[in-house]
Amino acid sequence: MFFTVGVEHRFSAYVTADEPAQISLEVGGEFDGQAKSEQKSFEVGTNWKRIELDFTPPVARSARVSATISVPEGATVLLDCVTFRPTEAAAAALALPPKRS
Repeated sequence: MFFTVGVEHRFSAYVTADEPAQISLEVGGEFDGQAKSEQKSFEVGTNWKRIELDFTPPVARSARVSATISVPEGATVLLDCVTFRPTEAAAAALALPPKRS
């Protein structure tokens, strides 16, 4: 996944399951050899539901980020519209001021 270190990002996806289940979402990685992650559980049913988890990759020279969704054995879970992008607040803070003429 592409990301900017030091900037809060939001992992977002729509999920549905063949039967109600509890899933776990973990977003994290290694940053200069140090592991960091955030995890959250969600109840998922047969209707599409949006799940979100915020994560700020720490400033590092070497970094990688991945997302893992854990599903109970025997459950079928579908994902759609998966994104990982800066939060609205972070995007606004990164925006440059308007160019003066």
